Amino acid sequence: MQPGSGEAVFQLGFANGGQTQDVLGIWQPAPTASQAGLSFGAGASFQEEDITVWRVDLPENTRQAAGVLSQQYTALSLADLDLNAAQVRLQQFASAGRDERAGVSFAASTGEFGAGNPEADLAAWLGTPGGAASFAFGINLPQDWQQSAQEALDFFARVKQMLANYAYVESAAGGRMIGRTTVSWLGDFDTLWSAGLTADQAGLHRGSLELALQSRQAWVKMAMLVMQGAALLGLLTSTSNPLMIPAVYKFIKQVLAQYREIRRLQTIPA
Repeated sequence: MQPGSGEAVFQLGFANGGQTQDVLGIWQPAPTASQAGLSFGAGASFQEEDITVWRVDLPENTRQAAGVLSQQYTALSLADLDLNAAQVRLQQFASAGRDERAGVSFAASTGEFGAGNPEADLAAWLGTPGGAASFAFGINLPQDWQQSAQEALDFFARVKQMLANYAYVESAAGGRMIGRTTVSWLGDFDTLWSAGLTADQAGLHRGSLELALQSRQAWVKMAMLVMQGAALLGLLTSTSNPLMIPAVYKFIKQVLAQYREIRRLQTIPA
């Protein structure tokens, strides 16, 4: 971890290489464990490629660091609410699209949602001639289907890695190490503390650890929503659509980004 510059850094990385964007907007891509020079100790019973790395560097001032950490908790809580909203909007979309079974195309409802909305993009994916069944034959595939499919594939691979293997949470304040915790897939914790810490500094590491674990839970929640949404839309098409999962993944990702942008605009001074 690089010495702190007064700005907080929240990073998520995967030691087996590759990076996945945090669609929740909480964590930034981090170097792999080997690139960061992390040492897990001689007693480690796992392979480096098994590890998910969560890294937090907070301001040196303890009160300021606690405030930044609190802001991240708020952002994560808002992301969780956004996931709930995405689920509701997906259910409403599916309800509006049930007329497809009576011969009304999803494409006909695109205008209802307005251009540029997540619902409009989803309707366009499902509203090609012949309905979603045309995807199965490679007809009229959306222009960005390959990118969306790869992103969804990467996302589910990372969720699987988070659940099946070790998590490694490292915290620092002003570039000085506070603690390093290894969390096994069974939920066991093993923490290495820096010497001479105050109770408040130790609390910062515990807060960082909890933020990482709650973020992992939010990733799992999103994965479940994607699967449920794909199954829900699948009932409307009576076909096995290989692009249903990336279509729903893209929809939820767009909804999360949409709400984050709304909040950003609301904070800009008039």
